[in-house]
Amino acid sequence: METNSEQLQAFGPELFCCWKGAGFMDDCQRRQIETMRKKGIGYKAIARETKLSRDSVRNYCRWHHLNGYGAAVAAAFGKETVHEDI
Repeated sequence: METNSEQLQAFGPELFCCWKGAGFMDDCQRRQIETMRKKGIGYKAIARETKLSRDSVRNYCRWHHLNGYGAAVAAAFGKETVHEDI
């Protein structure tokens, strides 16, 4: 018999990583996490701003390849800026 977390994992990483703690996260919170993380902001600060648990933020970042030190994440996404040819 599957446990509750195994059942939730079957629905996908977005649902599983947001299940514990403060409840489910909405699309606005997901966009906030991605934006703030790409700026190099840490898990605790993002959790306070989005009213989610630190672990929910950390798990979401891990599933979406935004984990690691904030400065390293910001540097990685800073290099991916698109330059328009004139």
